[in-house]
Amino acid sequence: MKIWAGAQWLYSEAMSHAIKNARWVAWWPFSGEHEALPGLYCPEMSTAVATALFIKSVRVCPQCGVPFVSKQDNVEYCKPAHGVAYRTARSREKKRSELAASEQSKKSAAEKRKKKRSLSIA
Repeated sequence: MKIWAGAQWLYSEAMSHAIKNARWVAWWPFSGEHEALPGLYCPEMSTAVATALFIKSVRVCPQCGVPFVSKQDNVEYCKPAHGVAYRTARSREKKRSELAASEQSKKSAAEKRKKKRSLSIA
């Protein structure tokens, strides 16, 4: 057990040394977002690789923008409710666009029928 404790200490010390030059920064994305997102600045590639290995489970929730630590690889949201809210919004938007497309095709078909009638009368 003492051997593992020593290895754990050495690993901790090595990782701390490898990422010591990384620092938190505010990141303003170019996609029109108005809020700054957290980011890490790594001046060297070795720092970037060590940081990526060390914090691979840190993610930012797309729903609320809060950074969180994921315990599983397939978790994208900080809370299950945020995933449900996203999927619900996506489903409703899909239904709205399908309804709009359906109404547009009905309107187009009605205009074609009206045009045919006016041509047959004349």
